Amino acid sequence: MLFESRTELEKALFDEAVDLLERSKPDEAIIKLFELLEIDSYNVYVDRVNILLAEAYREKREYKKGTDLLYSIIEKESVTNNDLTYAYTRIAALYNEWKYPETFIDSVVKYSEMSILNSKKNGFNEYLALSENELGHVLIQLEKYVEAQPKLIKALGLFLDLGMSKHAANVAINLSNSYLYLDNNNMAEQVIDEALLFCKEGGNENLFMRLYLQKAKVNQYVENYKDAYDYLSKSRMLQKKFFEDRIDSEIVEMSAKYDLEMKEAKIREEKLKSEKKQNEVFVLMILIGILLLVLILGFIIFYLQRKNFKQKHKLVEMQTQILEKDYEIKNKELTTAIAGGIAMDKILEEVKGEITLKNYNKALNVINTGLSGDRKWQRFMLNFNKQNPDFFLKLQKRHPDLTENDTRLCAFLKMGLKTKEIASVLNIEISGVNKGRQRLRKKLNLKLKENIAEYLDVI
Repeated sequence: MLFESRTELEKALFDEAVDLLERSKPDEAIIKLFELLEIDSYNVYVDRVNILLAEAYREKREYKKGTDLLYSIIEKESVTNNDLTYAYTRIAALYNEWKYPETFIDSVVKYSEMSILNSKKNGFNEYLALSENELGHVLIQLEKYVEAQPKLIKALGLFLDLGMSKHAANVAINLSNSYLYLDNNNMAEQVIDEALLFCKEGGNENLFMRLYLQKAKVNQYVENYKDAYDYLSKSRMLQKKFFEDRIDSEIVEMSAKYDLEMKEAKIREEKLKSEKKQNEVFVLMILIGILLLVLILGFIIFYLQRKNFKQKHKLVEMQTQILEKDYEIKNKELTTAIAGGIAMDKILEEVKGEITLKNYNKALNVINTGLSGDRKWQRFMLNFNKQNPDFFLKLQKRHPDLTENDTRLCAFLKMGLKTKEIASVLNIEISGVNKGRQRLRKKLNLKLKENIAEYLDVI
């Protein structure tokens, strides 16, 4: 067992830090980890403690701090094979979230594969599962959903065998997305339902917030808007509690630091009193020194309290402004959507009336007036051709059987738009875009592993 020679204090601090990280409370975990690093007898385990510290930085989104710390560990000659493999998994996870620099995917793949190699040699199933999940997540970002699924399924099974339900739930979210993007909505929902069963709610609001968000996403895909709304509401409630708890934690941390300063000041004062008793000759000077010190400390305390109050007040104002801004944006989006719907309803009502009166030509004119898709496409074509001259001519020359819709989809892919963005532009379902991509792949005679966007880039 790791760290079996620890003292009771060290074991308690280590276990508390791990538990806090499991419950997404990195600020409190960092305090425990620094306490561990201050204990001299713990030096033999300093690498493992620093890896956990890097993980806390990842949860706080301080990615550079985390990667710098991990690189310093893997470069050490004395690092154990266990800690080295674990550090590889955390570097991959940091780059996967940081998405910096532009070659971050190469780094994720590199360190994940190094971890997998070591894990298979030494039977490190936990690290193997972590790395398979990171690779699966990268493949989803590259829209290689079929290739991602075996890795995610393997990681899920390993975590469940190890009894690591939180990690298993994180894998389940990635696996659900892979099914969703392949239009396998039933499997996408089944995976999340199973994750909700093997995870226990309470103590980890952040995890259940993400599970409920995924559940809402799946229901939205199948147009079950009532359930989607219910799960989204649950997620919002957990999100609110999670961030409130984090703010409370930060306040407690600041309060603890302030208490420490007060205790240190009290110790200094007692020391001065002791010196006064030992040397009567300097009684007067010591009294004056104590008085001045007390006045200075009183001023510092007053200053810190006032500064602390202003910072808290400013924090509350900033949070209020953020909430108000978010509310304003949401209202604008809702108003725009409703206005668009009302306008379309009016057009349809007018068309309906004209058809009822058998004024078909007038109804056709109303429809043409209400729709401006062709004109928008023509404007898009003009702008696109300025950036990509002769693209459409070359494309038609290579593939003369492409339809207008195929050509539009090629243009969007050439621009680097993702599936969800194309669906939004065309005002269609994501599944419709995916089907269009599959048809286009066949017409372009692309192999399974060939990427459409990369093929269009060279035209």
